[in-house]
Amino acid sequence: MSLIKKWWVRLMVSVLLGGIVAEALVVSTDGKINTNAFFLALGIYLVLGLIYGLHIRKHKNQSSNKR
Repeated sequence: MSLIKKWWVRLMVSVLLGGIVAEALVVSTDGKINTNAFFLALGIYLVLGLIYGLHIRKHKNQSSNKR
């Protein structure tokens, strides 16, 4: 979880994965499906942010229950 702690790491990972997924779709379908890597990267960034937020909330609840 420490890999997605910083916002810029999540952004870089999502841009890289968005580009890879978009290129893989174009290559595997022989250009019949064209996707926008920016929108894929934005979606991946939002998913990573959501996962990180849920992780923080879970740890916050666990630490407050121990007191």
